Amino acid sequence: MGKMTTKKTVTQRLTRLALLSAACLTIAASASSVKADENNQQLLDQAIAKVEGYRNVYRD
Repeated sequence: MGKMTTKKTVTQRLTRLALLSAACLTIAASASSVKADENNQQLLDQAIAKVEGYRNVYRD
């Protein structure tokens, strides 16, 4: 009985570890995605500013 309990405990711990690892990877991927979105937003804002700048130059 002792070996079964130990084996079951080890399996449970490994399962928890795998789930925690997956959760950490998911969080990291989400954070990376958010950062990419922020970078894309900055690039978009810069492009819009350039277009508005060109529009103002050609309007005058």
